Amino acid sequence: MDGHRKADIALDKLLVNPENYRFDPVTNQQEAISTMLRSQNNKIISLARDIAQRGLNPAKRLVVKEVNDGKYIILDGNRRITALKLMSNPAEMPGDYSFRGVFEDLHAKYKDSLPRAVECVVYLED
Repeated sequence: MDGHRKADIALDKLLVNPENYRFDPVTNQQEAISTMLRSQNNKIISLARDIAQRGLNPAKRLVVKEVNDGKYIILDGNRRITALKLMSNPAEMPGDYSFRGVFEDLHAKYKDSLPRAVECVVYLED
């Protein structure tokens, strides 16, 4: 198929989109995560719990585009990657986030079963 390929990509190579349509553009990854948490808090917490208990839905792959240095920006799946990143590494959470304990608890309970890489559809540059 032209225009895209399938790839397993490590979580640390996947970036929450700072130009996500769900909020006004921000300048960096930390702001994107923070804004995502503020605007989608309950949905992300619910999604994190579901992913921790059941895993990612294999019918819904993340859609990404390679940006540079082997990093990939999320085009579709920003809530899923935010939930996964914060469960896998709660240190990525903004310091003032009031539900930090939810992600720390999920990390403690499920850290060994969380994926370290995610199957993605990578769209190639035009």
